Amino acid sequence: MLRLDAASYIPEKDLSLIINQVPWDFVFQEWWAGAPAASRTRYVGHYRDIFFGRKINKALVLGDVKSLPTLLDITHGMDSISHQKTLYPLTFHDQRSYAYDPGTPTYKGGLEFHLQQKFLLASPHGHLVRLWGGFGWTNMDDGPPGCPHTVERCDVVPVYDEFGGDRCMETPVSTPLDKTIAQSSRWVCEHRWQGMAGLVGFRKACTGLPVTQMWKDEVEKGNLAWRSGDSCFVALQRKLAPKDKALGDWSLAGLDTGLPEGRYCDLASVATWKGWDGRGCPREVVVGPDGVVQTGIVPEGDLVALHAGARLG
Repeated sequence: MLRLDAASYIPEKDLSLIINQVPWDFVFQEWWAGAPAASRTRYVGHYRDIFFGRKINKALVLGDVKSLPTLLDITHGMDSISHQKTLYPLTFHDQRSYAYDPGTPTYKGGLEFHLQQKFLLASPHGHLVRLWGGFGWTNMDDGPPGCPHTVERCDVVPVYDEFGGDRCMETPVSTPLDKTIAQSSRWVCEHRWQGMAGLVGFRKACTGLPVTQMWKDEVEKGNLAWRSGDSCFVALQRKLAPKDKALGDWSLAGLDTGLPEGRYCDLASVATWKGWDGRGCPREVVVGPDGVVQTGIVPEGDLVALHAGARLG
């Protein structure tokens, strides 16, 4: 994969002469807005579209909670570029804020940011999406750990220590992130937070399937659920104000999901597929023979993702 920074400022003929000397498997261009020339698409490659992520941020964070069901209407970002030629990120390197800002999705939002990146994977739409894995900063010009903005030369602190363990931030459990942690220079590795690995598997199985049912009766509480096809189910709870107070989990018991009977692994709780034997799961949901949930919750401010192919043995 090759990302072309500032691509919109460089003529496509010049770009194509440079990049086409190497057989890249995938090329995408930094793009901000507007309709590109057809020749740019043909000779250079795909486009980064930041508006898909901004729509997610509006529905999950900034907008009125009554508009939460519009999440399922987010099928693309810009109208000026083919959906098949775009790459959708939630955040990107130019999108930073010194402190927590609800309208600027970064790790500083803690659980709020995590829910947004989880939805990026759980969404029934979005042809291509990109996850973000980065580092923390105390100054907007800081580099990775070991390279603060105050020095000219530095040695980057490796992501892995001498024993093979990672130095990544733990998955956040609050919104926003504690200020001491948010302002520390360390590896964040958002793409490795709990549930991301499991949701990659969910996305492969479920994205593109039509939404066949939606539950929005409790949307004013921040609760929304939907089924895609006849085998995929997602339920999420948007954290409501005040964000620093616990308002309680969402019990799914009694919800008629229409899924086949079984013990389901909540794929949004799986931190890694390595060593997973299909017998246990950090979070489980039990569905009865009538498709009704017997036991299962959506933790406050989180998301649950079930797939019939990920039932526990």
